Amino acid sequence: TLNCWFKMTNISSSNHLFSTYAVSGYRTGTDIVVNSREIYFVTQSSSTGTVVSFQTSGSIIPNNTDWHMVTIRVDDTLSSNQVKIKIDDGVEQSGNTGTGAPSTGNAQHEGHIGSSGAENAWFDGRIDEMSIFNRILTDAEVTTLYNSGAGKRIADDPWKEIGS
Repeated sequence: TLNCWFKMTNISSSNHLFSTYAVSGYRTGTDIVVNSREIYFVTQSSSTGTVVSFQTSGSIIPNNTDWHMVTIRVDDTLSSNQVKIKIDDGVEQSGNTGTGAPSTGNAQHEGHIGSSGAENAWFDGRIDEMSIFNRILTDAEVTTLYNSGAGKRIADDPWKEIGS
């Protein structure tokens, strides 16, 4: 699960929220892009092609000038990966795409918040509270993250983070 808050200044096709892509020879890693009012998620593990790819349809992002929370959950326990993309505590779109385990990148790949790692491919806006979890958050946990105003803390103990 990846969760973060973002606020876009301008809409463009290169608003990368997060990327671990490496482009030497072939693309491997993960890329999350806000494109207009949609979100595109892709992860690729080798030159053989995309393992998981999902793009929301329609205008899932209600207003590009406000802060919005995005949650992307990938369930690789299914025969075909299920990707769920949720904006704020409202609309969620999902689909089964690809087979195999999603790529976590490579130890040699850098993670980039707000960039693809390529020149002139920056997120045009602000990103806050980027969190990557090693498990699928429940619907209730996503709602708590959205409503609490306490970032990634969702337990009763305000100093206990998810998974600690």
